[in-house]
Formats: sequence, structure tokens, C-alpha cells
Amino acid sequence: TLALKQLFPNAEVFGTNLKNTIQFSICTSIAKKNDFKIVESIFDIPKNVDIVFASEYFEHIHNPIKHLLDVIGNMSPKNLYVANSFNTQAIGHFPFYIVEDKLVENKKLGRIFGNTMRLHGYEQINTQLWNSRPTYWKKKENAQS
Repeated sequence: TLALKQLFPNAEVFGTNLKNTIQFSICTSIAKKNDFKIVESIFDIPKNVDIVFASEYFEHIHNPIKHLLDVIGNMSPKNLYVANSFNTQAIGHFPFYIVEDKLVENKKLGRIFGNTMRLHGYEQINTQLWNSRPTYWKKKENAQS
């Protein structure tokens, strides 16, 4: 989040973290010194944001597609940069995720995530970065969320 504020010094920048944790305290301190905000929830972020950057984020949420829809619905981002690793075994990742009240194997989530982005008016832009990470999704002109 600090790097985004440094890249875009005139932008209003928000980061999220879990309240009542050491990380939240550290992030809040850094935010105050560098003119950005740390909030507990995406619902504390205004609508119509230019960029959402979510690296190693959605795979830590048991119902990531519902959360993605909350992000799209609440913030209406013009651009999303996302680096997901649903199929990686790591602390905080799940072997199965909840999608529409059903358990879905982790290796199927990447495709479901991409299809959900397309369904909501986003197109994937080829960045030519290594392994296409982060993935860049751009809201299509005249697309409705």
C-alpha cells in the first residue's frame, strides 16, 4: 500500500487489514506517516476507485467469489491487479472453497474467478509479465457491474 502511495502521491489510497492485530497497528502507523488509510473492511472504501491491487489475497478467503462480487459491487474498480494462488498449499489457503454454497476444489477456482470477472464486464489485459502475475483486469467501456 505504501508503494502505491509513493507511485501515486496525489491519490487517495486505502489498504485493508484485520483490526486488533499487530499488523493492523503497524500498518496504521505507516499509513499515518505516509498519508494513506488502513481500514478493516472493503465497505469502508469509497465507490468508483481507479485501481484495486490484491496480491495473495483472495485465496485466504473461504468464499472468494462472493468477496470478489462484494469488491466489484462496492468499489466499482476500473482496474484490478490480482495475483491469486488458489491451487498452492500454504498456511491460510484452502483445499476447497465455497462457491454458490457448494464446495469447489481449489484447482478450479482460477477459472471460476476469471469467468466471474468477464461476466461482470472486465477483460484480461496481457501484461507479458512472468507467469502473467499479477493478472490485470480492466473494466470494459460501458460495462455494467
